[in-house]
Amino acid sequence: MYAIIDVGSNTVRMNIYKLENGQFSLVMGKKESVGLASYVKNGQMLPEGVNRACEVLTEFRTILQDLKITNYHVFATAALRNAANSRAAVEEIMERTGIKVEVISGETEAELDFVGASHAVEVTEGLLIDIGGASTELVVYKDGEIQKKVSLPIGSLNTYDRYVTNLLPSRAERKAIKQMVLNLLKQDADLNYGEYKIVCGVGGTIRAARKLNNYLFQLPIANTQIKAPNIKKML
Repeated sequence: MYAIIDVGSNTVRMNIYKLENGQFSLVMGKKESVGLASYVKNGQMLPEGVNRACEVLTEFRTILQDLKITNYHVFATAALRNAANSRAAVEEIMERTGIKVEVISGETEAELDFVGASHAVEVTEGLLIDIGGASTELVVYKDGEIQKKVSLPIGSLNTYDRYVTNLLPSRAERKAIKQMVLNLLKQDADLNYGEYKIVCGVGGTIRAARKLNNYLFQLPIANTQIKAPNIKKML
């Protein structure tokens, strides 16, 4: 059996897989809400954030030991990637837990998003979006191949911390967030954004939006599609 641990900006997730006849099957999944992105202040990962990461990774390590799983890989995304003291934080995590954490680039994260999605759904032509806690990955693909990919340093958690005062964003705050996102997209001249019939969404933010969509419009729980007009109504 093999295990993958994703130290994300919102959650830390562990999936355990069994490999049989060249095919992977999910045996167990476990996640903990940590909100690492909220522990980044003035560009530095706070000691409290390192403590939370160590707590969860120690718990996951115990599960792996109980199941006698020695083949595992741990990677981290934007929360640790964007912190100026990323290397020091990773070294401390290693010293305290014995777990080596690989901090992957935004481009690698975008590519892995696409690879994972291509195993779950048919991806022929369109745009893939992964809105995380501290970054957003965009992948333009055609004929099942990546054409362009980019990682933006904005996500649901760090944007919320930066712009939203109360529980829900006001109209003015939503407008400010929208303008900020549009400005970031315009800065990347290499990406030729256009209109796409299909936008493939992955990650926790998209899954939460799907649940809200199904609830508001009385759709089946298993529904995995959000019609574009529904997004405005949801807001």
